[in-house]
Amino acid sequence: MVVRILMLGICFVAVFISSGCSRVPQQCPQDFAIYSYWNTGALPPEYYYEIEIEINPDHKGTLTYQAGYESESEKENAFQFSVDEKTWNDFYWWLKTNKVFRNNWQESKEIMVGGSGTQVKLQMNGEKYEIPSVAVLSKNERQLFSEIQNHINALVPEEIWQAVALLKP
Repeated sequence: MVVRILMLGICFVAVFISSGCSRVPQQCPQDFAIYSYWNTGALPPEYYYEIEIEINPDHKGTLTYQAGYESESEKENAFQFSVDEKTWNDFYWWLKTNKVFRNNWQESKEIMVGGSGTQVKLQMNGEKYEIPSVAVLSKNERQLFSEIQNHINALVPEEIWQAVALLKP
């Protein structure tokens, strides 16, 4: 009898633990959107370029590649894409799990000079969150920023990155 109760107890605990692991995550907020900006940093105009990625709540995105320091329409290329819902939700939950939705980013006393300029803006539930440039972030925050940037870049289809690679100086 004791063995039977013990086995039932173990089964109950196993079911309880596995049900917590298999919960379906909630959908991300209807207004979830991202904006990402990156540039080459201090380079001569012929080698300088910048990339903006914007993805709206409808999962439709635009990657804009701009060559040189001046905003000239002939040096700008825009690529449209969309992100499937599962990938979009997974990205949102990755951001939430890694506590990215905040405005208290730790900055370094030593600013990186001449490096890439960056900016990431996030929107969720009517709130806006901005991650300062990687040049001013602390070492730990830079590491997280790098992961965020990699995740954002992964939302853009590979064929667009291949087209952008052909445009680079």
